[in-house]
Amino acid sequence: MLTNLSQNLEDVDIEFPPLWKILANQGVRIGIGGSLNSWPMPADLSQYDFFLPDTFASDAQGFPPEVAKFQDFNLNMVDKSARNVSTGISGGKAIALLPHLLKLGFTLSTAKKIIGQLIAERQNPIRKGRRRILQGVLAFDVFFQQLKSKKPQYTTFFSNHVASSMHRYWASSYAEDFKQNDFDPDWVRTYADEIDFAMTQADDMLEKLMIFAHKNPEYTIVLTTSMGQGANLGKSIARQIYIKDAETFLQKLNVEPDEWQRRRVMLPRFAFITTPQKSELIRQLSSTLKVAGQPVRHEERANDYHMFHFGMENVTDDMAYVEIGNQKFTLEEAGLENTVIEDQSGSSGYHIPTGMWISYDPKNMNKQNIQTEIDTREIAPAVLSHFDVSVPEYMKKLSSSLINRQTP
Repeated sequence: MLTNLSQNLEDVDIEFPPLWKILANQGVRIGIGGSLNSWPMPADLSQYDFFLPDTFASDAQGFPPEVAKFQDFNLNMVDKSARNVSTGISGGKAIALLPHLLKLGFTLSTAKKIIGQLIAERQNPIRKGRRRILQGVLAFDVFFQQLKSKKPQYTTFFSNHVASSMHRYWASSYAEDFKQNDFDPDWVRTYADEIDFAMTQADDMLEKLMIFAHKNPEYTIVLTTSMGQGANLGKSIARQIYIKDAETFLQKLNVEPDEWQRRRVMLPRFAFITTPQKSELIRQLSSTLKVAGQPVRHEERANDYHMFHFGMENVTDDMAYVEIGNQKFTLEEAGLENTVIEDQSGSSGYHIPTGMWISYDPKNMNKQNIQTEIDTREIAPAVLSHFDVSVPEYMKKLSSSLINRQTP
């Protein structure tokens, strides 16, 4: 069962392969642009025109080689800005990227956005948080260049930049959604435009795709979200517990440096793989693990994959300790940190089941088929049917075609 980012996919893919692998196995040309759980890349890339794995990849794979160069830079920036955004630009990685800029397709428009961002940060340091969004813009440039030059039959692009802003700043953009909102008015005013800024970048991406589709009318654009977002908790967070030194933490669980490998996941989670022998020990000790007096949730998946859920909020100094078995440690001794949250955002926006589906076909501009509700289980069969690929038995059968449904 697939439940986590960076989870080992070997067994899952055998029984329930991702859509792009089903299509590739039937001779469809594929291009992948950061779709979740797209790492590791397939061993056989003969059906793939390009492949940019997701930002939770465990190494900098990419195809062709210049895409791998971008991924190396991209992952480094992700690591630096997972919760609080770093103002560094990963000098060595950025320099290594320079010879590949033209091949990667970075545009003058993106250069202007980056320069504008650096100026805005100088004028108002709070705006450095928008660097997360511009990483999505850079990734889109890489994807779009590959799309234009290779023109695969089926391609995907995923960006989390809008969802990230919604998580953090819903209470600022939609303060009226909360009966109780403890963010002060200055915070609300400061971050009121962040979701709109993120949406503007998404609009720019969609506009480029629509222009491309009109020039290449064999393409249909499908814009979809796996879920939506809505108001969650109007609660500010001054500090939050995170892993600072993973090696130190795991040594407290008697796992040595050569016995584990980290896996990228969204903070405040911490994930890694280890050996079967150590998995048994972790099972035993994890049941005794507490931070600030709170039990730490531990998940285990196939192939010795483990995840710990940290993120205890607003922990006071007198509660800033870790318990493992009958031992007690300071946060520093256990490799943890009570991190200051610079923008004091929590998850004031969070996932709701209802998402969005829009299909845009430039050949059928006069046809509109508006439907208020579709079943997400129809999506994969719709794509397979579009390419005349048989739908596996475990998938839901189509009630009607989704690919050419359009909304105004």
